[in-house]
Amino acid sequence: MTLRDTLIGIHAAGGTVAFGAGVVLVRQAAGRGPGRLPVMAYLAGMVVLAATAAVLTGTDWAGLGPAPRAVFAALTGFAVVLAGVAGWARRLLTARAPGWRPRVTEAVGFTLIALFDGFVIIAALDLGAPGWAVAVVAVAAVLAGRRVIQRVGARAARRQDQPEQPRADAEASLSRG
Repeated sequence: MTLRDTLIGIHAAGGTVAFGAGVVLVRQAAGRGPGRLPVMAYLAGMVVLAATAAVLTGTDWAGLGPAPRAVFAALTGFAVVLAGVAGWARRLLTARAPGWRPRVTEAVGFTLIALFDGFVIIAALDLGAPGWAVAVVAVAAVLAGRRVIQRVGARAARRQDQPEQPRADAEASLSRG
């Protein structure tokens, strides 16, 4: 296994962790507020994803032509933006200022859609799909993701005005159930 393969594996693992933890965060933001573990896993996954994207782009740079350099530089920049959005979502979750639920849902949802789209695009490319089919799948994934996030965001906005049950009561009810 080469260093590049290892970096790709770490990159994929970071994206997978961020996606799984992000789904938990969005669900919890629409219900009971999220715990510390999914927040930290989400942020760590996004940072790992962005860092490995930058390292991979840097290690491949000399062998890339102008067009692939532009694409990989843009994707790395986008990964850094996604990590920044994840940091912003963590701050929203920590502060829990009025209106935090729909804002967290929107922020985390944005990154989830981007991650899902990346997974779908890579899968389509790995399956040998033609470029037009990859584009159709990518756009369909974004549209479906927006619809899901809008529905969950509406539920989070409705939940916004309801007081949260203290965490100790919630944990006690989970241990009884």
